[in-house]
Amino acid sequence: MLGMFSEKKEHVGIAAMICNAVITTFQMVFGRVVNDLEWPFWRIMLGSNALMVLAFGVISIATGAHAPEASQRKWVVLRAVSSSLSFVSCIVAVQLSAAPGDVTALASVNVVFAAFMGHLFLAEKLRVVHVFIVSCSVVGAVLVSQPAFVFGGESGSWLGCNLALFSGLARAASFVCARKSVGVPVPLLSCVTATLGLPFIVLLPITPLIAEPPFGRELAEPLAAVGLVLATFLSGLAAISTGTLGSLLCPAAVSATVVTGAGMILGYLAQCLLFNTAPGWLTLAGAALMLFAVAASAAVRSPQQPTVEASTMPSATEDVTRIPSVEEDETESLASFVASEFSTESPHNEPLRRRGQLSKLASVQIGAASVVAAVAVAAV
Repeated sequence: MLGMFSEKKEHVGIAAMICNAVITTFQMVFGRVVNDLEWPFWRIMLGSNALMVLAFGVISIATGAHAPEASQRKWVVLRAVSSSLSFVSCIVAVQLSAAPGDVTALASVNVVFAAFMGHLFLAEKLRVVHVFIVSCSVVGAVLVSQPAFVFGGESGSWLGCNLALFSGLARAASFVCARKSVGVPVPLLSCVTATLGLPFIVLLPITPLIAEPPFGRELAEPLAAVGLVLATFLSGLAAISTGTLGSLLCPAAVSATVVTGAGMILGYLAQCLLFNTAPGWLTLAGAALMLFAVAASAAVRSPQQPTVEASTMPSATEDVTRIPSVEEDETESLASFVASEFSTESPHNEPLRRRGQLSKLASVQIGAASVVAAVAVAAV
């Protein structure tokens, strides 16, 4: 029964991550279009992000979202910071290179190397297939970025390519931190993410990376400005909600694989249809190699070590079933946790849970339902 429930939960998480990939692609394209139209994209983002903080805060209070446990607070903060860094890096990379497909493809390299390092941390014997997968990912990244020192002539934005790689690394970190935050209500986790994203949005326009138009157009065209803020707010609300829910319900490797595959396809479609920059055959070959490497990394994950089943059923007076305690979970090596998330099948899923663990899972589902309801109301 629990196995069927766990499988259904993962399917919901996969659906949420596909929706997140669609919304993220829209945000990348939207950011580039707004920037090309000489609107102050990051000031618009600041206004919409402030509204998201308010919306998620109200939802958290209305649903009675409980504060995270002391052992989870650092993971909640790290998840929020890494998710914000991933989003900001991705948007800036697209604004610099105008190639959403290339950015998504380059961001996928982190999944392969996370799985590769996972096998090293777990002291598993590396097979030829693992070396082949890493080689495909590296060759694919070179073909997509096409550096001038290899191909000669002009290459794409060096800074944009590096930001895309960093975005993927930060996204993988956010997936792992989310898995360490299971039990924290989705609205609260989303609220923290939106809140900690504000400093990055405020500071980014004063860096050499961004050249925002002067203030004034917002006052000259208030209706257009409100429409842009509203579109950014609704897409951001949906992106944070689906990303948070999906990363809580799916192992990090599954989340990364789904987002990368869907995002790569959608990114190249947007690149061709909207920016009129059809990728060359070398770029497509590189993207195909990277997508293959990501899918193969998920496919060759090692089976989870079987657990020893209890010979007898617990008595009615026993409240604690076979599940690691909070203290045991805290002493678990972070390297081992990351390794298992990317290198093993069904990581950290035990067939039995504490009653408290079940109540935490219920809070995640209730929180998710409240966020979906809020998004629907806002859309209406």
